[in-house]
Amino acid sequence: MATLLLMVACNRGEHDGTTAADSRRNEPQPITRKDCTGGGAQTVDVNNDGKPDITHRTDGGKRSCSEVDLNFDGRPDLQRFYEKDGTTVAFEQHDFDFDGRVDDNAYYKAGKVERKELDTNFDGLIDTWMWCKGPLVEKAERARRKPGRVDTWESYQNGALAEVQYDENNDGNVEKWDVYAGGALKETRIDTNGDGKADRTDPAESGDNSDERVSCDGTTLPPEAPPPTGGAWDNNAPTPPTTTGAVSDAGVPRALYDAGSQIVIRDAGTLAPIYDAGTSAKAPTAPVTTTNAVGSTVAVKDAGVVKGDAGK
Repeated sequence: MATLLLMVACNRGEHDGTTAADSRRNEPQPITRKDCTGGGAQTVDVNNDGKPDITHRTDGGKRSCSEVDLNFDGRPDLQRFYEKDGTTVAFEQHDFDFDGRVDDNAYYKAGKVERKELDTNFDGLIDTWMWCKGPLVEKAERARRKPGRVDTWESYQNGALAEVQYDENNDGNVEKWDVYAGGALKETRIDTNGDGKADRTDPAESGDNSDERVSCDGTTLPPEAPPPTGGAWDNNAPTPPTTTGAVSDAGVPRALYDAGSQIVIRDAGTLAPIYDAGTSAKAPTAPVTTTNAVGSTVAVKDAGVVKGDAGK
């Protein structure tokens, strides 16, 4: 029976569109706010308190960027930058805990999220890098120990966790592999002698539940279907080759975003989901709707549920 390995190949050491892999391993990566200034300004007062809550910057009659104050404290919590057409989103920054500092960079391609950089513990440094395939996370990297330095790689298949690799002693080599089937931990493979190959396999304890499927754009995903029986998941599968992957916290994989608390901004037909990374700070619970200067309907809504901090 053919062995099915759910893995997404990721090549460490190559440049992948964010910071180079070597830089992510060895240098802390600050996350900084991008300027949204210049040009004309169009403002919207969402809660009718006389203060602008949304500011659109325009250049040549087209929007270049927008700033949104989600919790009405006078500071922007969402910044959105547009392509030259003035409507297609190119880049966004989010302040999840409303402390005035950026916690997330979202890079778009053709109006869809392509990759993300996150500061999940709010220390001002990027600790999580995500790459997307459509609405689903394809792979990610995380710095669990030293600030801004990657030591964990995870791979996803169809949005469900497939494999996690850990550099446990920060020597640049993988010493532990968690292998998943249908999003549930199947076994852990360990290199006990430092030769780069797994020489011990520990089966997962019974009762392990499937991890949440992870989306890049906030889409709610149904659980991954259970793996087929009869050999499709071979307990004697060979040790997988070195790959890179996604996010784990002390060996326990978690979704990068909290699927419980959601703030949505609708502006000129653009839907931007913003997820709360575990703080209790939220925008007002009552939906507010208004119309901006150019006739676009703007709605601010908060589901009012906080599930947990994916960074702890």
